[in-house]
Amino acid sequence: MVRLDAAHCALETLVTLRQHGNVSFVIKWNPRKEDPPAWRDRLFAEGKVTQPRPGKKVAVMTVHETREVEGKEKRFMRVMRVTERTMDRDGQMLLAPQVRLEGW
Repeated sequence: MVRLDAAHCALETLVTLRQHGNVSFVIKWNPRKEDPPAWRDRLFAEGKVTQPRPGKKVAVMTVHETREVEGKEKRFMRVMRVTERTMDRDGQMLLAPQVRLEGW
């Protein structure tokens, strides 16, 4: 089992780990070029949504992504989680929702 942080989410790392059939891996995803509000909308529409407390919603979903590597298509799976807060834990309403996007 290999666990890596977001600094190692490059396609080359994924391909290298996939070449070893007896290795499982979890790599934190870096959403640097992504649109958090668009992912929030998709996960809340398609994922499993919970509301742990008033003012906090969490959605979880698995997405499959196909990437081309050396002329061959490789399929990868990512577990996505988005958290939207409209109120802090003490009950104070926020001026704008806070959106946190994560993936592994």
